[in-house]
Amino acid sequence: MPRRFVLMFVLLNLVVVGRVWAQPDPFAVYDMGTPQVTALYVSPTGDDGNDGSAPERALRTVEAAWQRIPMGTELADTGYHILLLPGTYALEDVPGFMESRYGTFEYPVIFEAANGPNTVFLPPLNVYDGRYIYFINLNIASGTDAFHCEKCDHLLLRGNTFVGAEPDTYNTQETVKVNQSQHVFIEGNDFSGAWDNVVDFVAVQYGHFFGNRIHNAGDWCMYLKGGSAYFLVAGNEFYDCGAGGFTAGQGTGWQYMTDPWLDYEAYDIKVVNNVIHDSAGAGLGVQGGYNILMAYNTLYKVGERSHVLEFGFGSRSCDGQPGDEGRERCDAYLAAGHWGNVVAADGTNFVRIPNRNVYVVYNLIYNPPGYRSAYQQLSVFPPYAGAEQAGTTVPSPARADDNLVIRGNLIWNGDATMPLGIEGGDQPSGCQPDNPTCNSAQLLADNVINSYEPILSDPERGNYLVVDAGGFSSQDTPDFTWDVAVPPGNLSNRIPVDYAGEQREFVSAPGAFISGSGLVLVGSAQMVEATPVPQVIEATAVPQINPPPPSLVAGEALPPGPLTIVTLGDSLTEGAEDNAGLGGYPGRLLGMVQALRPGSILLNVGHSGWNSDALINGDQGLPSELAQAEEAIRAAVGRGEPALALVWIGSNDLFYLYEYNNPDAAGEQADLDNYSRNWDIILSRLTGAGARVMLALLDDQSLRPVVQRGEAFPGTSREEITQMSAQVRRYNDLIMQKAAQYGAGTVDFFNTSIFTDAATLADDGNHPNASGYDVAAQIWMNALLPLLAN
Repeated sequence: MPRRFVLMFVLLNLVVVGRVWAQPDPFAVYDMGTPQVTALYVSPTGDDGNDGSAPERALRTVEAAWQRIPMGTELADTGYHILLLPGTYALEDVPGFMESRYGTFEYPVIFEAANGPNTVFLPPLNVYDGRYIYFINLNIASGTDAFHCEKCDHLLLRGNTFVGAEPDTYNTQETVKVNQSQHVFIEGNDFSGAWDNVVDFVAVQYGHFFGNRIHNAGDWCMYLKGGSAYFLVAGNEFYDCGAGGFTAGQGTGWQYMTDPWLDYEAYDIKVVNNVIHDSAGAGLGVQGGYNILMAYNTLYKVGERSHVLEFGFGSRSCDGQPGDEGRERCDAYLAAGHWGNVVAADGTNFVRIPNRNVYVVYNLIYNPPGYRSAYQQLSVFPPYAGAEQAGTTVPSPARADDNLVIRGNLIWNGDATMPLGIEGGDQPSGCQPDNPTCNSAQLLADNVINSYEPILSDPERGNYLVVDAGGFSSQDTPDFTWDVAVPPGNLSNRIPVDYAGEQREFVSAPGAFISGSGLVLVGSAQMVEATPVPQVIEATAVPQINPPPPSLVAGEALPPGPLTIVTLGDSLTEGAEDNAGLGGYPGRLLGMVQALRPGSILLNVGHSGWNSDALINGDQGLPSELAQAEEAIRAAVGRGEPALALVWIGSNDLFYLYEYNNPDAAGEQADLDNYSRNWDIILSRLTGAGARVMLALLDDQSLRPVVQRGEAFPGTSREEITQMSAQVRRYNDLIMQKAAQYGAGTVDFFNTSIFTDAATLADDGNHPNASGYDVAAQIWMNALLPLLAN
């Protein structure tokens, strides 16, 4: 399947993660702090006789750099930053077994591509007993397993690409495997290619899995099992997998699990804001999980083998033989009363591990016409009380549906004849009438199942924005409690943001995206010759900002260093009614950008009252905004600096259409055609000048008080206000289409309350006040941060 979008991360103002799970914000990415390190440069054309202190004195092999790090002792005076210069590194030049290097938070061991992503290509890496080891922007390809880390503490994988082998070759079992480890942070990577699982975590506690792509697996894309605990799995894309997308729990040899996480397969796993698509099996599953939240995920084209969601048992056996270390470990676990047995697994005699407290809420599951699951909506295993459970402390009967809550989901999969999958008959199931939290009547009452077909913007091209969910909206999810004998996890089930980092206060639909947000699609731009730069505005002070969780961006981040930003638009860009005098959103935004990119400049060419025609051609004797923007962009490109163009235009196009024209359907279409032509002119010229471009989706200005009161636009009738509301949606659809066509990004202002909330709206009922411009600047910054991370 072709690549459609890349997940990036906000790396500003992060929370330090220490040796305990104590992040006040679980949606923050891992903060590396300010490590004290010694740089060691490595190049395939270097010489191991060099000292590695500079690129011109680079070592030749990664092995030589690795051997300079003391083994078996905690680093106390310096860490090591191994900077890999571009090239392909041979298998014999990389350590075959990277063992017992003990970094600390202050003195870590960092492997990083010196020149950024897609410049360094490595063979498989195998890490054992490592602490505070970070791998950044590397490409690791293998005909077998690509990366393995065992007994690691504070492992960071950020911005890497891991490639195994095609599933049908059976050469790669797991592309990436982490086991018996703690504090594992996986951010913005691409994982692919395994006949079994692309990502396999066994007995791993504390960490997160943010903004990754996981695809091309024969079995599940990913699972966390074997007593894995305390993970947030958020903002990822799972696709092209056989057995399913993501599952919490599965089956584990008991001897591989770690004390005290010895009963459930998975504890405190929150799977939220993910996109799961083109999965032959179930999109999501739980097999032996405790306190598992699966919320606000979007599932598209899943379950054609059987069903879309799966709730089964974990399994537990001991593969060790009598007298060996593994068997002794299982004996000790059993004697202490934990859940398992000491019988070698032969496919029939393993014990079943139950589920308890599994919440599956506010997910969007959409199988479009022509695609459906083969048999049913759900698979919920019936209670199990087999002989294998006897003589153990595992609950008997084991239940897969103990406090299973499936509520608030919008499911379109097949038609009214599609069974839920819990009807019983020849195939017994869980979620029977005696289960108060999960039964047929409850499922039909608490979910919308095959009674309303949602409309997604363009899922076949990677845009899963919900255009219409029938007015369906979510509510708060009850928090968990904790009553098992392992350290408690995060009991809160509040999910404050969506996949794109938008605040969920404005949520109006289930799934990964709140209504009105969507994918930020940003392409690369052509660079052309420069012309002199015009006058720029000064930055104004802005309050400290908190970063959003992972955002979605296609294409690479902008090159490092200062940049030029040009803002084009109408009064919302000019900063009308900004009672703080900070220059609207552009003045605030510049300060935010300069915190990341010192020396950046911004030119605001916005004019009150201008529509898209005036932006292109100029008006009232004033020059074209577009011409001024092109001039500034070419000047930046000529200096070797990146340039951004931010365009927020269309409100006045709509206002003037209905105030002065009284259009019928044909008139509205003619207006839309003109707006489309103007976007072609704007985007072709801005991208042609060399800018990355971001486009603002418009708010529904028919809801603004100034329109509702009939003050500023007395010629607009109530009927035309309704027409305006429909037309703005057509405008936004067009903006998203043009953004995709020209490789631009979109920034959501449709799904905000800035223009309806008195706290953020000026007295004129039309423009933001100072607080509203604060919010607007933050929305722009949330969208831009992934492009600025270097």
